[in-house]
Amino acid sequence: MRTSRFLFSGALCVCFTLSAFAQEAKKTAEPISLDNVDKVGLLSTGKNDALFLENGPGSNELLLISRDSTTIVDDKSLMLLRKIDASQSKGLTFSKDQSLTSWFEGEKTIIRNEKTGATVSLNAGKDPGSAAFSPDNTLLAVGEAVTTEQSEGSGYSVVRVFESATGKLIHTLDTGHDGYGAVRPVFSPDGKVLAVGNRNFETRIFDVSTGKQLHVLPKRMTQEIAFSPDGKTLAAAYVDGQLGLWDIKTGTELHMVDSGCPEIFSVAWNSTGDVLATCGPSGGKQTANAFVRMPGKVLLWNAKTFTIAKELMEVQWSGRVRFSRDDTRIIATVKEMRTLDDSPRLVVWSTDAPVALSTSASNVQIPMRAARESLSLPSVAIPTVAVSPDGGNVYAPLNNGGELAMWDLTTGDQTLVFKGQHASQIWCVGISPDGSTVATTSRDKTAKLWDAKTGDLLATMECQNDRLNCLTYSPSGKYIVTGTGKQWPHSPKGPVSARIWDATTGKQVSEFKVHQDTIRDARFSADETHVLTSSEDHTARLWEVVTGKETHVFSHTSSITSMAFSPDGKKILTASAGWQSHYIDANGKPAAPSTKLWDAATGKLLIETPHQQGVTATFSESGDQIVTASRGVITFYDTASGKELATHREPKIGTDVVFCPNGRYFVVITPDEPLELWSIVAQEPVCRMEFASPYLSFFSHDSRNLYSLTRGGEFRSWSTHRKSEK
Repeated sequence: MRTSRFLFSGALCVCFTLSAFAQEAKKTAEPISLDNVDKVGLLSTGKNDALFLENGPGSNELLLISRDSTTIVDDKSLMLLRKIDASQSKGLTFSKDQSLTSWFEGEKTIIRNEKTGATVSLNAGKDPGSAAFSPDNTLLAVGEAVTTEQSEGSGYSVVRVFESATGKLIHTLDTGHDGYGAVRPVFSPDGKVLAVGNRNFETRIFDVSTGKQLHVLPKRMTQEIAFSPDGKTLAAAYVDGQLGLWDIKTGTELHMVDSGCPEIFSVAWNSTGDVLATCGPSGGKQTANAFVRMPGKVLLWNAKTFTIAKELMEVQWSGRVRFSRDDTRIIATVKEMRTLDDSPRLVVWSTDAPVALSTSASNVQIPMRAARESLSLPSVAIPTVAVSPDGGNVYAPLNNGGELAMWDLTTGDQTLVFKGQHASQIWCVGISPDGSTVATTSRDKTAKLWDAKTGDLLATMECQNDRLNCLTYSPSGKYIVTGTGKQWPHSPKGPVSARIWDATTGKQVSEFKVHQDTIRDARFSADETHVLTSSEDHTARLWEVVTGKETHVFSHTSSITSMAFSPDGKKILTASAGWQSHYIDANGKPAAPSTKLWDAATGKLLIETPHQQGVTATFSESGDQIVTASRGVITFYDTASGKELATHREPKIGTDVVFCPNGRYFVVITPDEPLELWSIVAQEPVCRMEFASPYLSFFSHDSRNLYSLTRGGEFRSWSTHRKSEK
């Protein structure tokens, strides 16, 4: 679950695009109400570094909060009015009439009288989170969440209420003594009641004059709470995506409804109390039978019937949503759902928008597919396995040493221990396309060739360099290519080697000694005349199998993450990471992640597509499309023109993707969630597989099976094809 603890945790930065907003400032829109909610449409959207927003101290002011600074802008034109000094940005809070300002300075909370300039310093705890002035300015409530141990969940939450004129402590309100929970105090419009939302526990209602707890609302884990304008009702946005309404007088639940979002980050009322606005990020929920994908949304609600009155926008992420003080506009900080640009945006809706934006995308039901077979392998420091072409046997290191063993995937039984072993840990295991031989590499500077059925050692391939880092059979099984890791301990001592071996005799055919850093991957061309290798030296290189002669070099400004030959072999695709190698000086150039399409015959760069984050890529089965995965964004491009065809956002930022060899599928790997299999042709997920956080996932050579392995040795297989497919 995502948290919002950092709402006012530090100084934040803002940068604007003003022209579109300024042009709309001349218009006068109707105040938004139930009578005209159907007219509300998108007025403006633009890049902006603001992550959160609040109504500012003035009647037409908006407080924008970014990572580096806090600014105040006009709430209609969004033109900059003034910047807040960095020393006053943390926990910045204004009284309703602008006469008082409060902020956090170290372990002190400062209250300043804006008319006289006088300040009051008070101790509101070591780590105050948020604060609020009472409507009459006499009180300041400050929330603090304290962890007593390293893990979240151990600690307490408290709200302290002070006299704003003297700094005298009036009440200490216990808001979660059983454990840690970020808190946000909110005064009722008449100032008689204080509600405290708790990120991990229940919302609590207190009498301001006595400090007595009136109610504990049983629903747990609020992201934000807001009083209705008449003070009789409390709206609560919950981390499970529900929106609740509570009666303040009795503490009873009036309504509780699912928003259709996995979470709700923010909730706000219009001034007449008949419309609510909410926003929440994208994500998903696991039901008994399927994983339900849920887009983030900005929504308007009928506060009388507690039903959705208008869907304003689908979003990937949301920060805050607010009505302007005159109710003519709704303003939110979001990251849009379908764009390669991950920048936050400031979005404005109004009744006088030129075109209303409507979205009608429904939830996607993704079936859960059970594993076909599974077995438990020995837990090894660096898991590595190979599966026979028929899917019947699994080959893996027997322990952390150099022994190799075979398991029957159907029965889970260990059926063979190979005769002989490496002198050090096995690093990589591969199997020939016909399943007759198995090859292994080790940190003992050797590769070994084995009979896959009998376990007999057929050949030992001696290398001069350190650890053999990768191993690949050629399509026909005639050759094996091995790649060398960096020299121990940290930096290369001269070039590292890739070698071609005869897969029958184990004799060396050729050596390629040009890469300057660890070789991560190697691919044979379909005709087996060339090999493509990638390295942390920021290059992929094409070279001849028999001679070891370099044909072309394909350069990036960071390490190569993936590479592929097009199905017809005429093009080469490379993709790069978002960080530079630790070992090679890239001539001062910053890492610029990108995908590059090259002519395989000439080495000429055909198309380059920049990405904001590290990216992996492959060709579709037909070769007419390129598929990229970059920080949770799946994008499809036309191979011939480089034109973007479609973009899909995954809910998790740190998504990893593994592509299948034939370009039909890819699997999305998200920490602590099931694997998700996507069809490249359909451009959508087709099923999910219950197996969280595997260390290693790969497809079979024919792409008809998916295999995954954890560090603990749990291994599972799934069929990826339907019976109708050949």
